[in-house]
Amino acid sequence: MRLTHEQFRELAAKHGLAVTHQRQVVYEAVIASHGHYSPEDIYAAVRRLIPSISLATVYNNLRLFIECGLLREVTPHAPTLRVDGNLEPHHHLVCSRCATNWIFSRMMCAGCGESDGTKLPIYQEQEQFPHARVDGCQTCRKYLLTFDLRRETRAVPIVDEIAGLPLDLYARDQGLTKITPNLMGN
Repeated sequence: MRLTHEQFRELAAKHGLAVTHQRQVVYEAVIASHGHYSPEDIYAAVRRLIPSISLATVYNNLRLFIECGLLREVTPHAPTLRVDGNLEPHHHLVCSRCATNWIFSRMMCAGCGESDGTKLPIYQEQEQFPHARVDGCQTCRKYLLTFDLRRETRAVPIVDEIAGLPLDLYARDQGLTKITPNLMGN
């Protein structure tokens, strides 16, 4: 999404920010990306337009945009800072193997795209795994083991997935198979 200089000026003024060409290019690089990118990713994109820009300038502007509420930080899903220009409520799926993350509709099967909520059972064991659940699909008979990092900020999905073996066994008892096996083949 490309903003006119006037649109960016209005947006910056609304949030009490000084308007600079570098700031506008950094902001546009994030909102045009439709994902969760690191400052280094944004720096690479901006550097094509402004070769003299520094990585520190990109970091400083991203932090400023986060503080002002123009961007959202999605760092809990990654080991480094990640930013999101989508301020609408949405969910992120994060691969426990490679940490790739993407925006995903909560009520949609990641295996077949089924979106009828009545065909998407959720199985959860609140006592033992309050932040983990099985998201199943009756259409394709697949499931994902998902972890809510808002409920348990110290969770490590790759470790919790192994600890969540009882949830895998329950899903199998329901006739479901995992969309992608974990590192142990479950």
